Amino acid sequence: MIKIKIIKSMATRRIKSRMYEGQRLSERLTHDNLSQLKGQHIEWSQNVVSALGGMFSDKTLANEFQAVGLISFDENDSHFEEKNRLLDTIKQQLKWLASLAERIDEFPQAHNTPVASHGRSS
Repeated sequence: MIKIKIIKSMATRRIKSRMYEGQRLSERLTHDNLSQLKGQHIEWSQNVVSALGGMFSDKTLANEFQAVGLISFDENDSHFEEKNRLLDTIKQQLKWLASLAERIDEFPQAHNTPVASHGRSS
């Protein structure tokens, strides 16, 4: 069973932050910067995989996200086809992350998860 290793509200914020980064990446994608954004997509995807690995007790979710992000480019693809394939992949990754954010409460807390402090201690 996959357990969450950090406070659930913090996990939700981190996932939503990664979603925002992915959304910004997709918004910047143009015909002229495709090569640059392919590299940025790889970096973003790796950062998300790393973050998921740190939030959960095993690598299952990180591996699932990584699988969603796999893109096979064909050397015969047009620039337009490559751009659309990258954009579709980012959209699928964002959809996957949104689904995960909605399901955070379903994951049990790991026993060593820090407790959120409410208020100041005296």
